[in-house]
Amino acid sequence: MKENVRDSDGESLDGLDKEFGFLWPPWRNYRYRYSWSGKPRKQPHEIQHNKAADHESVGTLCDDPHGLTCSFYVAKKWAGTKTISPYPTFEDAILGLKEGKVKSVLIPAAYPLINTFIMDYKLRVCEVFLSIIPALVLVAIDGNMPKEAEVIYYHPATAPLLAEINVPYWKAVPVTSNPKACEKLLLYGGKAIAITNALCLEFYRLINLKTLRDGIVMPFMCFVRSEAA
Repeated sequence: MKENVRDSDGESLDGLDKEFGFLWPPWRNYRYRYSWSGKPRKQPHEIQHNKAADHESVGTLCDDPHGLTCSFYVAKKWAGTKTISPYPTFEDAILGLKEGKVKSVLIPAAYPLINTFIMDYKLRVCEVFLSIIPALVLVAIDGNMPKEAEVIYYHPATAPLLAEINVPYWKAVPVTSNPKACEKLLLYGGKAIAITNALCLEFYRLINLKTLRDGIVMPFMCFVRSEAA
């Protein structure tokens, strides 16, 4: 019978490559004890987990008065009764964190510039979790799929979905949030379309031309100030 080797925490080390020191599958490597330098890795119980105080107040993107962004929707479910502070951009939320106005900031992994926050030495990620966001939809003011659109409004996080739009458009205009995409659409009128979420679709009573993504499982990162801040 093959021996099932375990570490001091009782975790199986089956699949350990004796020559290179890797566990298979790769995601198990965080349990392995030593880095390439030969120095002991931090054990799981030594990792700095979030504290309740980190989430006494949470900042995230919400630039409309009705809380229609995906981030605000998830923050309400995740933070419960804690204070949630809306910000017009994620950058503004991070600035609020650095200035001590909020204890943490919640950002979806789909945000294209999240790497700048991850690399910021004044910040650290204290928690990562998964949450289903509202459906992402292509909308218009009326129910007729236009043969051609003059403009499409979208948030940069949804930019990959532009390739799936089966309506020719003259220009694509990025906006700060899904609600803003709807506001721009309503102001423009005529031959305009937008990518937004199901919350906005219902609130603004728009027409769903196409469901682009139905219930994405989105990773969210919670940022707090690092000890170096």
